[in-house]
Amino acid sequence: FSNIFGYSSGGYGVSMLGTGINITGYSTSSYGVFYQSGSGNDALCSIKAFSTSAIALYIFKNAGKVELSNIDASCSWANSSGHAVEVTGVSNEIRISGGSLRVSNTSANCLFSGSSKNCYFTSLNFSNSTVAVNPNITNLQSNSVDSFGNILIG
Repeated sequence: FSNIFGYSSGGYGVSMLGTGINITGYSTSSYGVFYQSGSGNDALCSIKAFSTSAIALYIFKNAGKVELSNIDASCSWANSSGHAVEVTGVSNEIRISGGSLRVSNTSANCLFSGSSKNCYFTSLNFSNSTVAVNPNITNLQSNSVDSFGNILIG
């Protein structure tokens, strides 16, 4: 998928399965972008997810690996459940690099999971959250640097 824009006042802005680039989803009633995986490996780049009443970007990964880069996720729902990004599913092969995660309610998390979750994340900007990363999430990123100064993810 590429160059996708979705708006909804009655559901997800964008619901997707698989690999994509340049995805924008906006919802006034649900997730801005809802990503659900199949069993393979996926890559998503340049994702903009916005919601006024739910989590902006919902990532559900049960098998395989997903790499997300250049994310802009913003939730304007003034509620402690108004998280910017939620990661869920049994796979711990979720890699997030680069982007900005914003919430309106300081009690909401920029990066949230409702249960224990391991994933990799680096180079993210967090805004307006007292606890940016939910305590259920463990960052497995080791910050290994290659000979050019690049951080190796995963």
